[in-house]
Amino acid sequence: MLFRSVRGVCREITAERERDAELAEAQNRRLLLTRIIRAIRDEVDPEAMLGAAATAIIRALGAGACVLYRGEAGALKPAAHKGAMPQGGAVAQAMQALADADGIIEVDLSSYGGEGKALAAATSYRGKINGALLLWRNARDRAFSAEESELAGEVAAQLAVAYQQLANHE
Repeated sequence: MLFRSVRGVCREITAERERDAELAEAQNRRLLLTRIIRAIRDEVDPEAMLGAAATAIIRALGAGACVLYRGEAGALKPAAHKGAMPQGGAVAQAMQALADADGIIEVDLSSYGGEGKALAAATSYRGKINGALLLWRNARDRAFSAEESELAGEVAAQLAVAYQQLANHE
């Protein structure tokens, strides 16, 4: 019997697997963002459009609730709401934390007397804040991941344009 060696035939595939995983995440993020944008685009009525967007955002990010804020008269006011947010001043505190921060923040509402975790992102058009996005998860649920935070930032950028279009329409 003749035996031959196969030494040196194997190759390192870790980098390929990591690249494939990153590509799959990017494709999934693109599909979720497309679904949210379609929900916004397919509605004609502004209130229905924002409600559809909030529903699509909840589904895409697995949140328990979503509140979309629009900038009106120098203040952010709720424009659409889906799901049950925690009661009390915890949400207001989270929004204040967003105003004090830059970009996307995750807030543990228990530090403000609430329950759960919130992810907030400001929407800005041409350097001016014109709204915000606030997502909430129950304390029993997992924290928001970095990918979900990134997707929320992309959604906030799309909402900023939609808010500006609504303001122009009004």
